[in-house]
Amino acid sequence: MSTTDAYRRFRRRLLVTMTMLALLATAVVAWQLASSASDREQAIRQQTQHYARAIEAQVLSTIELSDIALLGFASAIKVAPYTPQTIDGLLSSRGASFGNSFWITFIDPKGFATASSRDIPVRGINYADRDYFQAQLKPGTGLFVGEPTRGRISNSRLFFLSRRVEDAEGKFLGVIVAPIDASRLAETFENSRLSEDVTVTLFHINGHIVARAPLFEQTFNRDIRDSNVYHAFGSNPIGTIETVSPIDKKSRIASYRKLPNLPLVVTVGSSNVGLALISQRQLLMPAWRFS
Repeated sequence: MSTTDAYRRFRRRLLVTMTMLALLATAVVAWQLASSASDREQAIRQQTQHYARAIEAQVLSTIELSDIALLGFASAIKVAPYTPQTIDGLLSSRGASFGNSFWITFIDPKGFATASSRDIPVRGINYADRDYFQAQLKPGTGLFVGEPTRGRISNSRLFFLSRRVEDAEGKFLGVIVAPIDASRLAETFENSRLSEDVTVTLFHINGHIVARAPLFEQTFNRDIRDSNVYHAFGSNPIGTIETVSPIDKKSRIASYRKLPNLPLVVTVGSSNVGLALISQRQLLMPAWRFS
């Protein structure tokens, strides 16, 4: 065998070996990238799930506080002399204690507002067409959560809680209503965002957004019934999906939770970018963000 033939065989073997090593290295890198992507996706899912639970707790706290006020006034009106002056006195005496998050309005059996805990000219305005009044015409409705809408007098972005008011004999006296300022919830959502890529949304099961961060003013009452999240919660009240936002068209992993016994859904979305920023900060969600 000539030296030239031996060299050629050696060269071929060397090239084959180098090619195999290159392919192996490529496979290892590809596996590492795939594993890293899988780990990132799992981390995002866990992050958004924890986040959604915290947002759910905050929204429930707001609703429970408002409902305590509704129950208290309904009970007081039930036992007090039923006169406009008595009801006005009850509501105005407690107006300052609610802060800016919500207030209380009483509507008589014909749908006319007679008193409010806030100094706004609602007296004599008819609300008989509103869903939160219509729902309470039926006895036993309990707490009703209305759809997001603009206040008829305040023009604020609101959603409404209401309860039926009866006298001791069960006669219908009217409806006590708590308009909740959706912008206050949106501020809380904004303060809780751990990166600019994270989105936090509360929507009514009728498919309309109550509050969102970011872009609250642009998205209030927007119809999102064509979104993947809206379709998903119908079959499973709690879940995590990959979706493209109908608002900004960005791809995210979104975790959602339907609030128990309430027609509201919270959802938190984040992408790889959002998770990377959160990880760099090495933060857990601090409690003061929801105070």
